[in-house]
This record gives sequence, structure tokens and C-alpha cells, in this order.
Amino acid sequence: MTRVMIDTTHGGFPAALVELKSLPAGNLIALYDTGSPDINATSGDIAQIPAQYTHVMIDQGFTGSPNMSATIRDCENGAWTLAKAVNKTGWNVPRPTLYIGSPDTVQEAYDLGWRGDVWLALSSNVAPNGPPAVLPGINYVGIQWNFQNASYDKSVIFDNSWPNVKPAPAPARVGQLHYGGSIWEVSSTDGVHWTTGQKLS
Repeated sequence: MTRVMIDTTHGGFPAALVELKSLPAGNLIALYDTGSPDINATSGDIAQIPAQYTHVMIDQGFTGSPNMSATIRDCENGAWTLAKAVNKTGWNVPRPTLYIGSPDTVQEAYDLGWRGDVWLALSSNVAPNGPPAVLPGINYVGIQWNFQNASYDKSVIFDNSWPNVKPAPAPARVGQLHYGGSIWEVSSTDGVHWTTGQKLS
């Protein structure tokens, strides 16, 4: 299952909020919490977001930056430099995420040591149905693809847990299967679908 994320500035927030409310519960909106007054979201903006939607904050690397409580660091030209953004020291969020372009800046972030979440900017005429090829240790949480509205942009979010920590996998259940006079070890994480392991006898 994918989700939609709207991202906007303070100036574009009214139109973005209308669009957000047209989407089912569980979708997202991203706002800036650093920058000039026309960019930086206000507490009044945030208070208008219905509880059934998730909001995430973007640190633009401008006035008020660094904000160690922002999930996203904006690494566009004029915002965070990648050399500084990859440093997670003191970045106090469950899923630190870089907003970067493709493919060159993803490779540059990787070469600078980034391992973790990336929100990718990659314009397209249609919503992407999956992330591009992944470098080891890089997780594409979503792709910002639609830039057609003057007040906000749209992304497809592939990671169902983001911006929260991914839940731990369910512990495997282990049992035995008696078949054809032999006994096999079997395991399952949901109690419904079982995988055959080694032959016991």
C-alpha cells in the first residue's frame, strides 16, 4: 500500500490543506519549520491539520536551522549541504531523512557516508509505482513527483511505517510437520503461512 504526501510552505498551506482533506485518512503533509515567514509553518497551520493525517517537518537549513526535531533535511541548492546534512549527531527523530534529487545527489550522499532514509525528488508525468534501484543501506521512503500546483507538491510514499520506526518482525513460531513417515521442522511468523525447515527424522 502506498500513501500520498503533500508538501507546502506557509504561503501555500491553505490550498494544500484543502487537497489533504480530499484524501483518505492516513496520508501525510510535510511543512517547513525553519526559514523565512512565508516558508516557515506556524503553530496555527499545524493546529488545522486533522488528527487522521500525519504531518512531518522539514528543516530547510535557513533561519532557525538546525532543528534537530525535524524529520527531513532539505538538501536542495541553497539549503543544507550534503556534507553537513549526513551528520546525524543530535538529530533526535525516529527516522532521519534526506530530501535529495536523483541520481547524482543520492550517490554523493552515499559516498559521504549516508545510510538511511531518502525522500527523492524526481519529476514524472505519472505517479511512480515503486522506488528506483537502491544503493546498499539506502531506503527510498517516497518520491516527490508532481510539481504542477503552484501551492504544493505531491509525493508517493512507499514506506508504510515512515516517519515512525518500522515495527519489529513477529517472532517465528516453530512446529513439526509429520508427512510421509518423516518429521520436518516448520516455522511461521503469522500462524497461517508455514515454511518447511530441516528434516528431523
